[in-house]
Amino acid sequence: EHLLIGPGAGCHVQAPAKCGTVVLCAGPGGLVCRAEDEILMAGRPAGRETLVSLDTHMQIGELTFTITGSGRNPLV
Repeated sequence: EHLLIGPGAGCHVQAPAKCGTVVLCAGPGGLVCRAEDEILMAGRPAGRETLVSLDTHMQIGELTFTITGSGRNPLV
């Protein structure tokens, strides 16, 4: 399963026009973030593909977000 974030009409979540497309993919190893631009996790470079840690600030260009657990069914 995946979630597309970006400026395109086909994206599930709309983001600023200067933001490239970001893909969040749920897999057996956890949630993976893939982006056209450099990913920063907690202000540190993480490449263009990285495993997402819950409650960690993510930044890709002008886009920023944090994935939090619901407490009922956490991502692992």
